[in-house]
Amino acid sequence: MNKQKLQRLEGTLGIHAAPEVDLACRMPQFVGLGEHPGPRMRKLKAAVVGAGSVGARIALHLARQQIERLAIIDRGRFKAESLLTQPILPAAVGRWKAEHIGQLCQLISPRTEIFLHAGRFEELETFALEGFDLVFLATDNLGVEVQVGQSCRHLGKPLIHASVHGETLVAQVRLFRNEHDDDPCPACAFGMEEWRALQAETAFRCELTESGEPAREDRNAPTVSVSFLCSLAADLAMVQMFRLVLHLGQPVENTIAEHAGFTSRTVVAPLKVNHECPVDHQVWKPAPAPACLESCSLGQLAAMTNIIDPAIQVDDLEFVQSAVCACGSRFAVQRFLAPGQRLGRCSTCAGRLQADPFRTYRSVTRRQAASIWRRALGDVGAAGVRWVVVRNDATAVRMGGGVGPSRVHARPNDANSLRRIRCANH
Repeated sequence: MNKQKLQRLEGTLGIHAAPEVDLACRMPQFVGLGEHPGPRMRKLKAAVVGAGSVGARIALHLARQQIERLAIIDRGRFKAESLLTQPILPAAVGRWKAEHIGQLCQLISPRTEIFLHAGRFEELETFALEGFDLVFLATDNLGVEVQVGQSCRHLGKPLIHASVHGETLVAQVRLFRNEHDDDPCPACAFGMEEWRALQAETAFRCELTESGEPAREDRNAPTVSVSFLCSLAADLAMVQMFRLVLHLGQPVENTIAEHAGFTSRTVVAPLKVNHECPVDHQVWKPAPAPACLESCSLGQLAAMTNIIDPAIQVDDLEFVQSAVCACGSRFAVQRFLAPGQRLGRCSTCAGRLQADPFRTYRSVTRRQAASIWRRALGDVGAAGVRWVVVRNDATAVRMGGGVGPSRVHARPNDANSLRRIRCANH
């Protein structure tokens, strides 16, 4: 399956947008801050992963700060029970969360660029979050928590994770700076119970999708909470964001802030890295890219970075050494391909070929790609390559980056004509 881009929402029609309002007329001059915070807020670019009870409120808060760019990522639709905890009206039931909240944000702040993805985070391109200053995470899905945490770590983006525990009236916000390889990540706090729950979250059904990959179904139970607690978590996340961006008070990098409703106490503590964490903690350090990456070979890219014995990741592609057929035949491929890309038919039995999973690599070493090490990437399946990552156990360097998002024009915003954003899993 090819990775997807964020889609830009172009114009919410049928409802009058908010008039132009000067942020300075309500934004306070914070104590200790020399300049007014308005101009800095208006330059902010933020992404919100999860547009439910907590994330939707964060997105609406960000729109009211008139930030420059806002992305909203969520794979779900609003249900009738969403009215109990989420900031919506009955007319929103059945709509995509990402698009509905995105349109509300656009109406509140017409100057803000709104980007959407009504699908799974894992469907997005690796560099989907590159154009943002920081990321908010508001989901109860452990798998997404790991994926977003690792993406922010690779790109060096601060991550603010807001969550609730309804049974104890606890609202919690963790802020991961993601500046150094030894900074903590969300998975650093996982114990055996969380890892078992992560494995139980997802099941793979026997049938295959059109791309040849196993069909996937989530087994997440919905969050049980109350609306005011979700609102509190969103508010705390915004406080931590203001402190981070405007340098207010004590540093908040790599801290956890937790408010306990039963005792009305708020506790702040440092987050610690877990050196046994199985998640990749490397920050991909940006480096100048050649004018045309596809004309470079893997060997040339390795030499440019001076990284010893590197593994090289080429865009969102996989290096396939060989393909196999159900009849037992094997065929050499030695090319970069998109995950799930069809490989044609077997010359022996005309059966469908599949990439050999034991000879398919997300990152490739010189030994694995010896036959094409000196060939231009464009000649071995990577024409139009936008970025590469060259790494070993000690360091990682990225060259190039993502491309711009797609554009989506919204139809009139009424109950029957909200434009649906198509995505692979719907």
